[in-house]
Amino acid sequence: SHSLIMSSAVLRMVDEAVSLKHVHRRLAYFAKLLIVTTFMEDALRVLLMFSEQRQSMEAAGWQSLALQSALPILSFCVQFGGSLLVVLSACASHRAVVGCYTLLGWCLFHPFMYQ
Repeated sequence: SHSLIMSSAVLRMVDEAVSLKHVHRRLAYFAKLLIVTTFMEDALRVLLMFSEQRQSMEAAGWQSLALQSALPILSFCVQFGGSLLVVLSACASHRAVVGCYTLLGWCLFHPFMYQ
């Protein structure tokens, strides 16, 4: 019972000292950052390994040299741009929603690049 009283007192002190609204905002930002990290990493990989990406488009059956280059460029632009819209926007802003739908659209389109 003594330890229960002590833990209640400690919890009360922490509750008074910490703003839950502030913690929630930081956690929401951190969660968004973690979610879009995958897209940002892939976008940078496409940019840094562009020739390999072109070769993978050729191996996937894209005969046009223009498409073999355009699809990796599209990949970079959509993933990096969508990620920035999500991360740099305030919670539930119009830009964040557009960024989310952009990344969702990319997830739906991406498998078809590899026919």
